[in-house]
Amino acid sequence: LSRPEDARREIEDVLQKDSNDPSALAMLAELHARRGNELDAARVWERLARVAREGRGEHALRAARILADAKETERVLGLISGDTVADAPGEWAQLVLTAFRESDAEVFAAAVDRLAASAGLPAPDLARLRNVATRRLLATADTSAALRRAREVAEAQPDDPEAQLQLLLAEYKTRGMGTPRDAEDVVARLNELSPRVATEQLEVHTFLLAEALDVIMGGGAGMRELSARHAEIGARPLIALGMGERLCRARSFDTALPLLRIALDGDLMGLRSRSRLALTASEAALQLVRAEED
Repeated sequence: LSRPEDARREIEDVLQKDSNDPSALAMLAELHARRGNELDAARVWERLARVAREGRGEHALRAARILADAKETERVLGLISGDTVADAPGEWAQLVLTAFRESDAEVFAAAVDRLAASAGLPAPDLARLRNVATRRLLATADTSAALRRAREVAEAQPDDPEAQLQLLLAEYKTRGMGTPRDAEDVVARLNELSPRVATEQLEVHTFLLAEALDVIMGGGAGMRELSARHAEIGARPLIALGMGERLCRARSFDTALPLLRIALDGDLMGLRSRSRLALTASEAALQLVRAEED
């Protein structure tokens, strides 16, 4: 391929005789890539992924990387199959995380489902992708889709504490903590998960436990749980949220306001409307001003 025009003519001659000749198509894709025509190269590699007997996974992956950069997510989805993923499942998992980072949460979930159906992806990688998909849906306003997804993933990954916590989060987001009996069930499930909860999931675990304890016991039980965890791991967003809300109800606005600001700057996992929480923080600030004036 050192003389591009001559090479192109030779390739076209071959393809006129056999439009699916793998060697000619591979040379054509490389020619497009060398000339900077990345999308043309991707189109040929897509075709190779369909017609070639060997190397389909490599062809599909090369096409998918270009298409991901071009935000052509639907075409990336079309390249995910058992035949293409099997040779490099880890690379496909990373590609999906990258390509669909800015996509709609349901589109990302569809890509993860396509990977899961293709088989070959190591269980830890698949679990991680499924949990990311659930977390993204939890951050949306579609509570029914998030709950449905969380149930599916929790059923598929019964020993995964993050999946089980996300199911509890989805249930809480859908119906609140419910009755005292419902809250007791939540506490039992949280206690069962407790020894296996990763450090990064402690704030979720603690937030839910505090909400449940308040329903069952009241009398500041939730605040005591949050305060103990705050002393252990600091003011993570959900810890700050739980404490800030309770301090506002207790009219301790001077202590509540810094915590509400921490919560606003962090990931609320869709549990509270950011605009509503900002209003709560503004009201707390206003109450402080009034107290100083008095």
